[in-house]
This record gives sequence, structure tokens and C-alpha cells, in this order.
Amino acid sequence: MNLRLLNVAMIAIFSFSLPTLAQNAPKIVVANTETILMSIQEWKDMQSQREQRIKTLQNIELDKVAKIKNLTSSRDALKSDAPHYAQKNKDLINAQIDLEVWRRIMQADEQRHFKQQIKELSDKVTAAVADVAAQKHYDLVLAEIKPEIPANLDQVNPQQLKDLLTSRNILFVASQYDITSDVIAAMDAKYTKK
Repeated sequence: MNLRLLNVAMIAIFSFSLPTLAQNAPKIVVANTETILMSIQEWKDMQSQREQRIKTLQNIELDKVAKIKNLTSSRDALKSDAPHYAQKNKDLINAQIDLEVWRRIMQADEQRHFKQQIKELSDKVTAAVADVAAQKHYDLVLAEIKPEIPANLDQVNPQQLKDLLTSRNILFVASQYDITSDVIAAMDAKYTKK
């Protein structure tokens, strides 16, 4: 009889403590930072601006290449022993070197600029995730890593496919625990206000 009473008492105590345990459990959600980054309007605008900068640089490059073709034609119209041949050849070589140096500088500058933009945008994503988590009283946000598997598996070798499949850090999450779309909406709303 005492054992039965002890069991009933233990069940009663445990039953009353369950709600307390549930209330104290950490609230964990996930956010896919790559999806956020690629979906926000600021990224799309940044990509559009980058494409425009690249197009402008390509037009400048075409002008420089046309100048080299003109210098080549001008030099080749002369005989190699003509008085102005050496100067035309020097002008051509200088233009070719100028083009090569210009290409390297523009490429390095564009890469530096793009990396800086990505870093700044990534910091904004991290801050937005923290804001959404704080507003919704979440305790922990896990970054979901979900690499894209190519539809045509012939594009990857077996090791690359294995690496892609095993690099996923979350195999399943119910939609109510994924705040990715909430972060995108918050970031787009904040960006639109600017």
C-alpha cells in the first residue's frame, strides 16, 4: 500500500513539473542564410548594379581593344624600316601593356568591392536573424546549410556528390520552426524604407 501511495505521489509531482519543464525548454528555430541572402531585394539590387558595372567595364575594354587594333593596323601599314615604325610599335606595346594592367586592376577592384558588399550584407542578415529571434522570443537560431544538388548528377563526381549530401547540417525541420521567410520579409521591409 505504501508503495502504491509513493507511486501516485511521484506521478502527481512529475505531472505538475511537466509544464514547468516545457516552459523552460529552449525555443530553437532555423534560418537558411543562403536562401535569405539570395532572396532579399537588397541582394537583387546589388547584383543588378554589379552587372551594370561589369557591362561598363566591358565597354571600356572594347574601346581599348579597338585602339590596339587601330594601332596594329597603323603600324603594319608601315615597313619595318620606316622612320615612324619604331614609335608606332612602341605605342602598340604600351597600349597592350596598358590593357593588361587595366584588366588586372579592374578585376581586383571589382572582386574586392563585391566581397565587401557580401560581407556587409551577411552582417545585415545576421542582425536581422537576431532581431526576428528576439521579437519572437526564440533562444537559439541554427543556420541551415542545404547545398544544392545538381539535377544532372553527371555534373559531379561521386566524391563531390557525397560531400554535398553530407554537408547538410539539418535533415528536416517543420515549417513552423523555420524563420527564413520572416527574416526575408523583415529585411525587405527595412530596405524598402531606405
